[in-house]
Amino acid sequence: MANNFWVELTESPKQFEGIILAAIASKLDNAFGKAYPKILEETKTLVHKTLSKSNVISELRDGRTLRGELGLTSGLARSAAQTITEEVSGSVQAAYSTIELTSSGSKGGLSFYIQPEDLSNVLKIAQSQVSYYSKRYKKPVRLDWLDWLLVRGDSIIVAKFHYEPSTGKGRSGLGEMKKEGMFRMNSAWSGVQGNNFISRAITTTEFQLDLTSIIEKQVGRYL
Repeated sequence: MANNFWVELTESPKQFEGIILAAIASKLDNAFGKAYPKILEETKTLVHKTLSKSNVISELRDGRTLRGELGLTSGLARSAAQTITEEVSGSVQAAYSTIELTSSGSKGGLSFYIQPEDLSNVLKIAQSQVSYYSKRYKKPVRLDWLDWLLVRGDSIIVAKFHYEPSTGKGRSGLGEMKKEGMFRMNSAWSGVQGNNFISRAITTTEFQLDLTSIIEKQVGRYL
């Protein structure tokens, strides 16, 4: 003879839904708490990897065109590329707030903070400027080249001179400034606050998908 099994719910459908959602939220909170350290570690690695592949960092590290325009030696450009990626990836922070689920929506969860908006950590690196004695102007000159790339956009940097590639010429050995015309950063490299090679690298669809994958993988280990 078959046994009959039944459950009587004393809660209303809305109350029962609230109980289920609270249980799910509690499970998620527990999983995120355990996964948080690994998520942060892997996110920093992802930012470093992503920025290393950006056009500006790749050009500073391995190219000649941008280095020539900026008048950078190979050693300084490579050192700057490495330091920039380390500064940006090292800036990554994450904050978690308790998840709340209701029938009308949700709040809480994990928030990431990548790179201070004012760029102060990057602009202050030792390699961000070049100082030299100008024979033309007969005085010391300081070039804030990283500022040109990150915040000056397409504004004119040097009037009445233009850059001309020429092997063995200039500080970089790749070219020098010639009279006439004007010099500004090529739009392929230039940026402004909020839209530069750093922000562009970490707002791509590829980066977002990779970050989502990290979170899903690490949280999934504890669910």
